Amino acid sequence: MADPFKNITRSYEMPSNQFFDIVPSDVTDLAIVPRAIYIGSSGALSVIDEFGTTVTFTNLFQGTFLPIRVSRVLATGTGAAALIGMV
Repeated sequence: MADPFKNITRSYEMPSNQFFDIVPSDVTDLAIVPRAIYIGSSGALSVIDEFGTTVTFTNLFQGTFLPIRVSRVLATGTGAAALIGMV
């Protein structure tokens, strides 16, 4: 398949090209820091950012894309499900 964008330097404005399922954990960091998280099922999302700050995003709707870079998605405080990391 031809890819006309293959040799273009990637930037944050470009679409994601790598995806992975996120399993919330109170003890394990994500293997890859995403540039965004897709919320597949409504609820709250509790995360730790790269500086160690914990924050909870509440009332997230199914189909929401959060343009956030986090090191961990916590099980405690996260009710949203079907989470997908986007790189």
